[in-house]
Amino acid sequence: MATTRKGNKKTARSISGISTGVEGGNDSKRPHNISSASESNNNMDTTNNNDDNEDNNRELPTPAKLSKELSKIVSDRYSRDESLRALKNLYTWALTQDVDFLKLFHIYAGIVRVVDFLNATMNDIHCKGSIRMECIENAADVIMLITFKGENAINNEVATKNVATLLDCDGVNTLIAASEEYTGGKAVPQLKAVHSVWRAFTQISDSLMIQDTAITIFGTGIDIMSQLKSVDGDIASKTLEHVFHSLCGIVYHDRMTKKYFQDKNILPKCLEVFKKNGTWNFRSCEELIHKAVVFFNICRTKNLLDESSDYEMILPLLVVALKKFPSNDKIRGHVVNFLNNACSSEANNKKTILRSGVMEPLVLLLASDEINDENWKDKVRTLISKIIA
Repeated sequence: MATTRKGNKKTARSISGISTGVEGGNDSKRPHNISSASESNNNMDTTNNNDDNEDNNRELPTPAKLSKELSKIVSDRYSRDESLRALKNLYTWALTQDVDFLKLFHIYAGIVRVVDFLNATMNDIHCKGSIRMECIENAADVIMLITFKGENAINNEVATKNVATLLDCDGVNTLIAASEEYTGGKAVPQLKAVHSVWRAFTQISDSLMIQDTAITIFGTGIDIMSQLKSVDGDIASKTLEHVFHSLCGIVYHDRMTKKYFQDKNILPKCLEVFKKNGTWNFRSCEELIHKAVVFFNICRTKNLLDESSDYEMILPLLVVALKKFPSNDKIRGHVVNFLNNACSSEANNKKTILRSGVMEPLVLLLASDEINDENWKDKVRTLISKIIA
């Protein structure tokens, strides 16, 4: 538990694996190769709380204190600055992942109040520009932490309750509306806001929800991909990573249909993220391509792909990924799994695989001194034999 005692009060401390930043690379395992939203957010940042009495704000609140802070984000008696300070306090407390605080937050309907704050912000025509984006960003960050299951799913029970409340109060549609506040372009406040919204979606995309809701989230994610594909920079790349992560959860839990996937041309839209001026571009983000390859593999296992035309579109990306990141065992593993399936499919993709140029990186993997796992190299040898057979 990420708390210490200060007198008779608990005080907030950093936990590993969650960050407000867009950099990092710490792995946090979850079942079925769908990692937690914090996987690539390794650096702690609790410095967004700028209250003069910061030490006191790090003390976990009493029920009365929590109730007062929640009131500040929904009551007209408080200014927007006071509401933002209250949100930052909520964020700092939630960052501890202290189970007693998370339970208290649930008891006091914290999720409902944060959603109400988001709705009020977006309905306020006088709340504009960077302050509007800051409100969305901070509210989404709180939702992300409150619905995070914790390291090794230690807070799974209370997080699941908070997700259920979010669904019950139409919080998903509120987050979708918040995502749509991004209008494209490189404005940092908008980019930070949409990044936080999709960090929140990573926590709820594998939750129990009706298919229509899941498909609406999926479609919103595809729209964001289309807007961000031409935007460079770490924040845009990390947002795309969170979008792919969220889509993985939806597909894995069987809430996507092949008809929707094919009719909406989902695969070409996803691949466009990695193209620039007609060539493959991985945006200097290894974790993004990892998440994308995981997504394509899950789509394959769920039979969403056309084994002929879709495989032909994906294979060139997988070849370039294998050349670009040969030492990444996760990317290697997913690429080899995909190629094995392509060889075994009824569509008989062996000629397509050969034309993709995959033999070169596969042979280089066998000759690599950096890969010492002979069992894995045997899998590559078997794959090569299947391709040329």
